[in-house]
Amino acid sequence: MAASNPGKAASNVNGYKLEAWVAELYKGLGKQNVRRNVTYKIIPLLGLYAERDRGKKLQIDVEYGLLIPTRVECKYKKQGLVGEEDVEDFIRAKKLLGGSNYVIATNSDFSENARQLAAKYDIKLLDGTRLEQLRSSSLGSKLKSMFSIFGSVFGYEQKSLEDEIKSTKVKQENHYQKKYHLW
Repeated sequence: MAASNPGKAASNVNGYKLEAWVAELYKGLGKQNVRRNVTYKIIPLLGLYAERDRGKKLQIDVEYGLLIPTRVECKYKKQGLVGEEDVEDFIRAKKLLGGSNYVIATNSDFSENARQLAAKYDIKLLDGTRLEQLRSSSLGSKLKSMFSIFGSVFGYEQKSLEDEIKSTKVKQENHYQKKYHLW
């Protein structure tokens, strides 16, 4: 985080908080084996892999599932939309890791080009509105809403998505896995 660009530093911190918040959201939705910051090292077994991808490390923000993982890329945007280039980066990860369940989550929204590209490669998009809806259906939110009946007495108020992301505590979490390819 460069001191010369404090806005970028704040965005990075909120990006980590979005990742932590999304991981907690999936746990609240009952997803199993939720992990953050999963790093894969690509190891080709037969040497037919593209030279530029040999030994490449890919970091997935959030991953869940037991046998067939769902991989989630989180994009925090203080302003603007998630663009086509963000989706292209995730498509490269999808091609290297394989599998079929990929999601990009953002507190913002997606450009039309990003939506079209994601649809072409079967990547599910979760914008801020959809994250709000998922938050409302998560177990943690249901418990909070039960207690919010007494909210006026105890001063409880439902936070906005942005405020909730910013107040998320980030615990360092790293998982390392090797991805072997036969090509």
